[in-house]
Amino acid sequence: MNRLNIILVITSVMCFFLVFKTSDEPLIISGEFFELAFRQFTLGNTILFNLCSGLLISIWFYFLVVFIPEAKRKNRIKKHFVMQYHQFRKQVVICILSACGESGDADLINSLIIPSKFKTYFDGKDKTDQNRWYVFMNNADEVIVKNILAEFIAFKEMISYLLNNIDIEDEELHTFLHNFNTITTILVNTRADDYDSMKSFSIYLRPIFAGYSWKKGSYDYDRFGNMFDRI
Repeated sequence: MNRLNIILVITSVMCFFLVFKTSDEPLIISGEFFELAFRQFTLGNTILFNLCSGLLISIWFYFLVVFIPEAKRKNRIKKHFVMQYHQFRKQVVICILSACGESGDADLINSLIIPSKFKTYFDGKDKTDQNRWYVFMNNADEVIVKNILAEFIAFKEMISYLLNNIDIEDEELHTFLHNFNTITTILVNTRADDYDSMKSFSIYLRPIFAGYSWKKGSYDYDRFGNMFDRI
């Protein structure tokens, strides 16, 4: 709920109180406190009653017609977006495992979308006693790279749709989403047969899935997921 809606809620509570205070109707609840609190003003009761009643109806009308439908629409978009994000991570993990010569069952794939599990697994060694991440980078051919980039592009489109349909007031989140789209634009030019290109590919890819920030270092949580929760 943004600042304007909070102000409207507080205003509606005040109007609700003033409607009862300025009304000519007798109090239903008895007691010295209520009689003092809801005692009419000396002057202007009718004017205040009409103004507060009109304002209260307008605010409730806004919440019923504008705020609630918009909140439902936003929740639908956010729910679909988060589902697409998890699907994006799964599909990229499948591509990486494929390059390593490993198929991976559903449980393994679901665990590897968690940054800490991904880091532990791909920092570990495979059956040939080789680091899995280096195996992936050495075996990533044009097909694997294109499949991964296709997932990035698809998710980039989802982010663009989100930005176009939801007013994101959180500046950090807004910048974060735009930065992801910028990274995707850079990665599109990756070539599997170009060493420098693949090096840049690894520099961008690994932090997203293994959990790393150039400013904060390694982290065990899903930073992307945490940011998306702020939508």
